[in-house]
Amino acid sequence: MRLAIFLPSLGGGGAEKAMLDLARGFCQRGLEVDLVLAKAEGLYLSEVFYKIRIIDLNASRVLFSLPGLVRYMRRERPQIILSALSHANVIALLARRIARTRIRVVVSEHATLSNTTSYATGLRGRWMPWFVRLTYPWADRVVSVSEGVANDLAQMTKLSRESIQVIYNPVVTTELLEKAEEPLNHPWFAPTIIVMTMGLVGTLASVAGNEVSIRLGRQRLVLLAMTSCAVCATGIGFLGPRSYLLAATLVLVYGLLIWLDSSSLTAGSAGSADPRRRGATLAVHSMAGYAGGFVGPIVIGWVLDLSGGMSVRGWGLAFLHIALITVIGQVAFRLLAPRDLAGDRSR
Repeated sequence: MRLAIFLPSLGGGGAEKAMLDLARGFCQRGLEVDLVLAKAEGLYLSEVFYKIRIIDLNASRVLFSLPGLVRYMRRERPQIILSALSHANVIALLARRIARTRIRVVVSEHATLSNTTSYATGLRGRWMPWFVRLTYPWADRVVSVSEGVANDLAQMTKLSRESIQVIYNPVVTTELLEKAEEPLNHPWFAPTIIVMTMGLVGTLASVAGNEVSIRLGRQRLVLLAMTSCAVCATGIGFLGPRSYLLAATLVLVYGLLIWLDSSSLTAGSAGSADPRRRGATLAVHSMAGYAGGFVGPIVIGWVLDLSGGMSVRGWGLAFLHIALITVIGQVAFRLLAPRDLAGDRSR
């Protein structure tokens, strides 16, 4: 089956891009596609899919492409012609009328006619509603890209609203999906920059966390930070492998959360300790923190190995163990019920 798409050119507009995406999609589904252009020029000319045949009518204006379009219809006889933009639609319908062929013509509107008419400076633009009203009834289908465009077209041309079908633009294309899978190569998103930023954010969060805990309540802040860490760790494990950008964002948030209660816990340990054993208390506090930092990566690697390697499931389970340990820490914190320090806001 041969299908033709008629456009004035491939200038850098949204309608041209949408029609080019459609042409590519039709081609990939096995249709023979001709891209018939009043003038083969424009920004998107280099993006035409290699299986699409370009027909250049070489006309200086869309109106002057009428004879060439009539000859194309009589010679090639595609089953369907799909056109876009009001003036090109009018020419496509006139050409079919003159060629006296049984080619089905589908015209599409990509903008509100009232808006384009109000900004028109020439006679063509001001008379376009009249041309549309005269020729669009000849179309086999009239399509608009939104309800608003359809309602405006019906109001401007007195066409029945039921005769206008709404089909949204093809936004999610194979090209878009392919680009979504491409890695981020911008230097700002390099892993080293993310880790450095995580350290800077964490340091600021640690300082701010102690000040917030004085006003909010030390225990309340610690429990809030632990809960948020458990949720964020689970998100990193199960959602992070799907997108580098999402993983980087979650890691930065996680860095903020794990340091948020750091100074609060240290100050709480020092303030709650017996003055004669304060140094030993801080030593045990530091040793427990560094021990966790040593054991954690080992456990993550062990869980990854047991779950079959670096998969979404493996990373999810690996970070889930961090969330589980955080929840255990919450339970222990509640059982120990440390007292507030002098100057802290009570619970």
